[in-house]
Amino acid sequence: MALALLGGGCGKTDEDRAKSAVKEYLSALEERDWQTACDLLVTPGAGCAKPSPLSQADIRSALPKLLGARIEKVSVHGGGGVVRGAAGAWSLAKEADGWKITRPLLAPRGDEPAAPAEQTDTGSGDPTKFAGEAARAFDDGRAKAKRLRPARRKDLTDEEQRALGATSPFLQAQETLPIRQPPLPVQQYIVQERSHVITARPDLGDFLCRLRTPAARLAAVRAFYLEADAVFRSYGVRRWQLVVAPYSNSTSDIEPLARASSGSVVLTPFGRGNPSDC
Repeated sequence: MALALLGGGCGKTDEDRAKSAVKEYLSALEERDWQTACDLLVTPGAGCAKPSPLSQADIRSALPKLLGARIEKVSVHGGGGVVRGAAGAWSLAKEADGWKITRPLLAPRGDEPAAPAEQTDTGSGDPTKFAGEAARAFDDGRAKAKRLRPARRKDLTDEEQRALGATSPFLQAQETLPIRQPPLPVQQYIVQERSHVITARPDLGDFLCRLRTPAARLAAVRAFYLEADAVFRSYGVRRWQLVVAPYSNSTSDIEPLARASSGSVVLTPFGRGNPSDC
């Protein structure tokens, strides 16, 4: 996966700023700028300006993977947030002077299985098979969440779990959403807990070119939405909205391809387009 982390700038969302904090932290480590890295931590601790407890060998081996890994999910819940990708996860808190990292991870936790190599399964492209593909993708997502959830949370305090939304049924449900699997191979999710909006972001080419007709695109989104809706309802969440938008390096100024809520699924004019370069 690729880590599409953003730098600073105006007009940024909390999701952008949380991602920017992670990028700045990693860049500081790469440049051996320990003080800047420490300044991005909520509780730096004594002696933080030294490279301990991370050896330079650890950093050299971990950074290439981290700096080239795509973020899968960005979740902001009030004053807390999580930026998560295949290379690891960072929990953050919104402080008076900006987003700060509460748990800096340079690699996946030792008790989590290593992430597989990045691959996108675009599936058959056959609308008659989309329902079955979606069912298998969500079965896999539920199994993965069940396996990883205890390891991710076992050392969090109750206060930290509340700050990160770990006790929210909506956020628990979104942890089961599949990544890079048909019929809608999503590369990244943007999760808005307060408004119960999930933005699913496939590569534009996978959506407009692999699914060549509006009917096929609509069928893919509908199959995905119906499975997702069943998951959210199983967690007691009945009101939520799915937005499908192309993956990019920014989480702002998103132009939707499709929307779904309350059992209705529609393509936008952008989602119905026929690009000439497919």
